[in-house]
This record gives sequence, C-alpha cells and structure tokens, in this order.
Amino acid sequence: MDDMPKPVLSLEFSTYASAFEELEKRFSNSKYTLLISRLDHRTLATYIGFDRMKVFWLTKRLGQLTILPDISDIENCIVDHLAESELIVFEGIDWLFEIYEEQDVYQFIARLQEVLQSPHQCIILYQPLTLTPIQYARIRRLAPSATTKKSSLEVVNTNKSTIEHSLPLNTDESETNLRMLTTLPKLGFCKDHVAKRILQWKRMGFDVSALQPALSMRSMDDAYELYLHTEEKIRRAIELLRELDSRSNDLSVKILQRSRYNLYQLENFEDVEKWLIQPTY
Repeated sequence: MDDMPKPVLSLEFSTYASAFEELEKRFSNSKYTLLISRLDHRTLATYIGFDRMKVFWLTKRLGQLTILPDISDIENCIVDHLAESELIVFEGIDWLFEIYEEQDVYQFIARLQEVLQSPHQCIILYQPLTLTPIQYARIRRLAPSATTKKSSLEVVNTNKSTIEHSLPLNTDESETNLRMLTTLPKLGFCKDHVAKRILQWKRMGFDVSALQPALSMRSMDDAYELYLHTEEKIRRAIELLRELDSRSNDLSVKILQRSRYNLYQLENFEDVEKWLIQPTY
C-alpha cells in the first residue's frame, strides 16, 4: 500500500519561470487545472496561459478570483473544484507556515492525501529557501517529489548558510518585528539575495508579490532596480506604521485598521498620510 503513488506531490523551484516550465507538460495533459498562487493574475500571465485553467490569487486582498491564506478556505476551494479539475497546483505553503502552527499545515496536506483520488493530483509548489530544514523534510515526506531530479536540499542548505552570513539578520526570537534592513549592495547581488529578502519582508507581514518576478529576470540590473523600488516602499510603509502606532490613541479604530491594511499591502500611502494629517473618518 505504501508503494501506491500519492495524489499529493511537491515540487521545489528556484524561479517561477523554472517552476512553470516544469509544469507545462502537466498543464497540457490535464483536462482542467485549478491553480492557487501568490502571484497575481497579471504577473502569472507572463509565465503561462490560462486555457483550461481556473486561477485564484492567494492574497489578503478581497476581490474576484482571490482567496485568503486560510487553510479552510483553500481546502474548500480545492474540494469545490474537484468535479472539473484533474490537476491542482498550490503555491503558498510557506505563507501558511507563517500563519499557522506547523502541525496544522502538515494535517492540511494529510487531509488532501485522503480526499484526492485518481485521476486527481495536487502539486505543492515551494521554494526551499522559504522553509526551515524541518519543514522541508516533512513536506518531502508527506508529499513526495513530483520530479525524479536529485533533491536540492544540500544546495539549499549551502545557499542559506551563505546568505545568512552575507545579510544582516535580526537575532531576536521573533522575526516579525518591523525593522529597517540594510540595503543590499549591487555588487554581488543575486537571486538568492532576493529570495532571502522576500522571506524577511514576508515575515514582517508585507505583501511583496510585486518583487517575485525578480527571481526569474535574466537581467540582474533590472532585478536590482525592482528590489530598490520595493525596498523604498517598505521603508516608507515602516515609517508610516511607526507613526500610526505613536498616534494610535488619536485615531479611530477604522482609520487604524484601514491604514495598516494599506501599508502592509504597500499601497495608498497618500491616503494614509492624509488620514494622519486630518483623521476625519
């Protein structure tokens, strides 16, 4: 029984371009695909077409074809689309680890293994750099690799060690505290640095999906410019969040909630500044 192929598999990737290139044949062979990704639809369209595919954007934003990073919502979405979708691709397991206890995430995968039956198949996409070694090992055990390629665990650990020695990290127990990170120098800038910085900002709670394309850009000059643009937004957001905290007693709950939501989404800075100057609602 243990030798039976499992319906839930995993696929590690370093760039989105390589991930969707690896999945291209599976997309073609599937009658219909359900894709849940942290990339918005516009960014995804630069990698894949949406023929015979239903795509949901995994985000805290509410809107059409969006889904919250909530295990129950994700599980219900998958079950609701089983009648039409043979292939399910889920990208965002690292975000669930940030929100839930690890055991909750493992149980979510285990439930999918029980619910899905042939011809249905689910592939969990993840970047090894966003997981701890223990999470990585458990994911590989619960959802075996979808490819026969050699595991990159050794490479990942080496890369993580190199990055952690080259980037300034907070040594506090909690990595969720807002903090200004030192600007990465252009000399030696690489995709591993982008991946690590994305993880650091995600742990602070920021939506940095706009920086994800830098992981697949051929030009590191363009990737660096995108990184600098995102960093400037993060710095501005942190400054405004600190000002919100210092004036929390003077602002309404509605303004505080709306402002914080906008800042963690890295948008509508002008509105937040206006509310700070004249909090009329």
